[in-house]
Amino acid sequence: MPKPLKTFIIYAREDTVFKNELLRQLAPFARMGLLEKWDDSDILPGEEWEKSIENALEASHIVLMLVSADSLFSEFIQRKELKKALEQKREGLTCVIPILVRDCMYDMAEGIHDLQMLPLHPVNRSLTPVDDLATWGSRASAWAAALRQLREVVNELHARIEDEEKTLREKVEKLAALAAEAQRAEEAKVANAMAAKEAEARREKNAKLQRSKDEAAWKVALELDSLEAYEDYIDKYNLHEAEAHEQIGKLIASEAKLRAAQKAKAKSARLVVEAQPEKLPDGGKAAIVAQPVTTDKQASFLDAATDLLGDALFDAYDTAKAVATVVTEKTEEITGWNSDPFDSLMVPIKGGTFDMGDTFGDGGSTEKPVHKVTLRDFHICKYPVTQAQWKAIMGDNPSHFKGDDLPVEKVSWDDTQGFIKKLNEKTGKKYRLPTESEWEYAAKGGTISKGFKYSGSNQLEEVAWFVENSSSKTHPVGQKKPNELGLYDMSGNVWEWVEDDWHGNYNSAPDNGSAWVDNPRGSTRVFRSGTWLREAQFCRVAYRYHSALDNRSSHMGFRLALSLQSVG
Repeated sequence: MPKPLKTFIIYAREDTVFKNELLRQLAPFARMGLLEKWDDSDILPGEEWEKSIENALEASHIVLMLVSADSLFSEFIQRKELKKALEQKREGLTCVIPILVRDCMYDMAEGIHDLQMLPLHPVNRSLTPVDDLATWGSRASAWAAALRQLREVVNELHARIEDEEKTLREKVEKLAALAAEAQRAEEAKVANAMAAKEAEARREKNAKLQRSKDEAAWKVALELDSLEAYEDYIDKYNLHEAEAHEQIGKLIASEAKLRAAQKAKAKSARLVVEAQPEKLPDGGKAAIVAQPVTTDKQASFLDAATDLLGDALFDAYDTAKAVATVVTEKTEEITGWNSDPFDSLMVPIKGGTFDMGDTFGDGGSTEKPVHKVTLRDFHICKYPVTQAQWKAIMGDNPSHFKGDDLPVEKVSWDDTQGFIKKLNEKTGKKYRLPTESEWEYAAKGGTISKGFKYSGSNQLEEVAWFVENSSSKTHPVGQKKPNELGLYDMSGNVWEWVEDDWHGNYNSAPDNGSAWVDNPRGSTRVFRSGTWLREAQFCRVAYRYHSALDNRSSHMGFRLALSLQSVG
């Protein structure tokens, strides 16, 4: 539906009766939404008269001027209203249509004498004043002719405006599309730059870490100063590879020199025995005399014995190397280096059925609908993984806050998978992240749940570190009250990654406790628990959110789970 054309009526007071007749004739146009009239009778009390007229003229699409001797005589009409209307006509903003209501010298009127006037007689198309009853028979007939001719103009204006608006819309849409494309390109450029910067930072960090490990390994190799140590260094590192080869060469040369010296010493001893046997102690003399061999045979025997002695040194080295390996493995076994650091921390959880989701009714749509889930028995760790446990398996500590008993953080979902892989290789077990339903079931207290809003209490301060009591940092695990199952920090301290992909609600969620994974490399994964930097509502056991697999933040941690069949 097109918008009505704003129509301004210029008339002299003496032509008020004609203006009123025109308004009655325009009524159908108004009802159809084609025109919206304005004349000075629309000025409200208290409004500035000339300013109101000027504003209405500026807003008008059509100006209808009732032409008579009085309107041509009016200074206000000629100098104000008509002048303004003609200016807007020249700018293409307004259509000016004179209507001759009483005969006058219109052909000498400045500004309108060259404009087509109405009404035109339908027979001979001659301009005939509205009050010429001899020609029209009645003024109603004159107005009818004028308004039919006006309707053609109105329809044409509507069509033109519609085309212009369509063209304008297309231009705006095109500009908007170009702007959106430019914005996307700029955002992509910024994102790529940021990604490149982050990748470079990661590369630099990894390179720095690798250099640090390399230097530490080289220091150990230098302290051990053995062929085995240098060979082990070359297998794993390369920063001092040339120096390691040089040290190996020196050790080999040193051992060869030692063997030669031993041979020379043995040969010298033989010559002494042959030249001055009387200087040997009686026991030694008797031993030599007792040998049933000739002097030449003694010399051959000593040479062979010296060679055997040198070979024995190398055999002894190989044997010592093998013994050292066994001792190292035994030491790891005794000290627990190769043992399971989580074995005593895994809490058995009795399976059962529970209501998963926002049972309190104060959560968002992501926690709905509440639905039944039935789980098998499983194990879950009493605490989130600590920094000491992470370092024991991975050898590094990515955390922002430092402390062996603090939960490890700044670990992505991908990082947790690397940790679990190494842990399982070391222990022979099948540790994993808990599924989202396992996590919530355990956080709510399993079969002995008391229905708390937070894990272990309705008073958050009793069980959690969160924004109001954390002093903007993590805290050692296990300091707060545990929940019904003896699990700590299930509300607050750090977010805890779980196994599941992110879904915006629980529609079609599995009801058997399994992980809801549509894509093994899905773009985001779920985390639970709440964190030291968020408010109480985020520490509810039903609250859930998600993040990218590679997101590392100082409030992102995890805890381990273990299926029953993997225990033992």
